[in-house]
Amino acid sequence: MVTIDTTTSLNLVKEQLDDSLSDIETYLQHFAEDTSDVQQLENAIAYIHELKGVFKVIGLSGAAILTENMEDLAAKLLASEASLFDSDLSILGSATLILSHYLEYVQERALVLQCCLSLPLMTYVLP
Repeated sequence: MVTIDTTTSLNLVKEQLDDSLSDIETYLQHFAEDTSDVQQLENAIAYIHELKGVFKVIGLSGAAILTENMEDLAAKLLASEASLFDSDLSILGSATLILSHYLEYVQERALVLQCCLSLPLMTYVLP
């Protein structure tokens, strides 16, 4: 049986992950410009959900937790339950950037750091 480690798995899907992160950024930016266009936020949520699944499959549990928190925060924005709308939208954008940098780090260093990846976002998402 052939075993593929996390960094090898990441290398196989990294380009698609980067494209998805870019799409999320675009959808969030469009939603920030016109908050009545909720389809943009719904599209971002769909991509975030897909990323979460990919991260779970390839063994990046820290990234999966971060995307789960992003998905929860985006759902609160969609339901208009967010307490600080502009700040929460900014947090989603920052989390997208953090994920992008994290994936670059894992790929370049072949080192997976799971801890503390989602702590900054969790302080805003958790009650």
